[in-house]
Amino acid sequence: MDLLLRQLHCTSFAGRGLKQLVSQQVPLEVRKAFSDRIISYYWEPSNPPTLGYRAIYLYQITSEQTLFGWLYADGIDQNGSVIPYFACYYLDETLLSFHLEMILTYLQKGPLTVIDRNNPSTLVETKVISNLWNYEPARPGVVLSSEIRQQCHTALSQEKLITLFIPLSAQETVIFPSEQTYEQQIANLSVYQHYIIEGIVSHDDLISPKTLNEQGKPKFQQSENDIKNIRELQQSSLVKVKENSLAITQNNSSHQKSSREKVLSQDEQLNLNTMPYNHTNIQFLLRIGIIATALAVTISLYRLIQIIILSPIASEVRTNNLVFYKTLAEVPNVPQGVFNYGGSPTLAPLRSPGILSTISQSQKQFQLRFVEPVGTPQGSAAGIKMLLDGELSFTLSSRPLKEDEIALAKARGFALEQIPIAIDGITFFIHPRNPIVGLNLAQLQDIFSGRITNWKSVGGSDLPITAYSFTPQVSGTADVVQQRVLAGREFGKNVQVVGTATEAILKVAANPGAIGYSSASVVVGQKTIYPLPISIASGEMFVTPFVGINETVLNKTAFTNGSYPLTRRLFAIVKRDGKLDEQVGVSYVNLLTTDEGQKLVEQAGFVPIR
Repeated sequence: MDLLLRQLHCTSFAGRGLKQLVSQQVPLEVRKAFSDRIISYYWEPSNPPTLGYRAIYLYQITSEQTLFGWLYADGIDQNGSVIPYFACYYLDETLLSFHLEMILTYLQKGPLTVIDRNNPSTLVETKVISNLWNYEPARPGVVLSSEIRQQCHTALSQEKLITLFIPLSAQETVIFPSEQTYEQQIANLSVYQHYIIEGIVSHDDLISPKTLNEQGKPKFQQSENDIKNIRELQQSSLVKVKENSLAITQNNSSHQKSSREKVLSQDEQLNLNTMPYNHTNIQFLLRIGIIATALAVTISLYRLIQIIILSPIASEVRTNNLVFYKTLAEVPNVPQGVFNYGGSPTLAPLRSPGILSTISQSQKQFQLRFVEPVGTPQGSAAGIKMLLDGELSFTLSSRPLKEDEIALAKARGFALEQIPIAIDGITFFIHPRNPIVGLNLAQLQDIFSGRITNWKSVGGSDLPITAYSFTPQVSGTADVVQQRVLAGREFGKNVQVVGTATEAILKVAANPGAIGYSSASVVVGQKTIYPLPISIASGEMFVTPFVGINETVLNKTAFTNGSYPLTRRLFAIVKRDGKLDEQVGVSYVNLLTTDEGQKLVEQAGFVPIR
């Protein structure tokens, strides 16, 4: 299962102080949440942990915005203070059960990369993570107990936003944000406030010596756009404070009352009535007023974040800003006409006469016509090319979009969006008389790269291996195998090419030394072949793709939570051009993601996406 993750890093760089480095396309509000809700919340400069400390955290801003990562006590600065290092990943799609299971696994393993504090770079790449078995962390994570994982999945199933923080020293207990006093929260936040603003609005200054003042400390360099963005953020936040003023709790009121009393006490200590009103004192009073106003706004915003964002509340379930409906007939704005679509043969069960008839009966004006490519084999790649060339209104794909496809769409004046509509798994299968019980992904990699050519090398009989595969340039399923089993490398010369899943099944059934693969929806129930249970690595438990009597039912639990190593999502590729094609594609997605539509997905032999 691929995850597209953007990065956020925060640490103290040599000679430059505390800075944020982030990937492109990380929204300003997400950067601010990273600063306010993670950095300042989990690191107290006045009371830092000891050197060697590490912890993991997961924080959902919304159901579609998830931050997770690692905190390390990274070293000692020249002043003898412990340096924090926050490595964070940002997932900007609806968090589902298999996403969560993958994230928890990543947290336990550790981050893929870390930033060099002595040689920082302003470029932080977006990461695509898929190969759990090839995941080589740059630093260790924190072991998670089964109880912690279960609590997280329970919260997700109850549509609650998850907030999780686990230090190394407390692995068996879910630790939610510590109960700080109101004064501690504000004091802690104020320490980071200037770092937060600087980290959000300025990245290029990280390299420039102009960012240091005469004392060698960081100073601000804000462009007009930076200042405009900050002002807009402040204004929108103030509007939210006003709109949600009735939501402030009685507890918050008592805090505000206490704060007013303390401010009054401080004013009395200043004895303002006896101070002479000369020019210097007026400037002093103005500064005091500005600071007090800024602090009041900060307090209001911080408390509002705690009340509205941080509370684990149920939220409307969305995918890519598309609302889920219950029935096919409820879906609005479905266009009228006959529309062409195409794509992967893996999703052929979704165009069965029964499923298409059910859709057309609910939306009589909406007719779909599947179009095969001319002169080239049918597959995900061909369907995407036809969509790019204007031959289809939308297409179906068994693999994610590639960078060159996204770039070509952009060059032609529109965007492509992949929207998941179902969950599937890739199943490897062998001859029923082959005594192999299961294989791990490294063994599969060795077989399909040509390093292992005899079954005795993996505990089987002294029998040569005949491996069958589709062409990755055509088949989305083969592309996923190449990326996730072969780690992007080419198939070995020993691998024989087949054109269809049926051909692969027939060849394996006729050859005791053969092995092939296909979509689980095709393999399920086939009696002439043996579907292999697989594991991520040697020593790990094998996970079977099928369960039930004679293994004739998809292992929906393993596919949903991602514990089956070759779980994948199936996509509708929508052309975002603001025209009729976009309306057609969005309507199809809306129809299939209704409650009724997801039953059709299940009927087609796939696992529902929701």
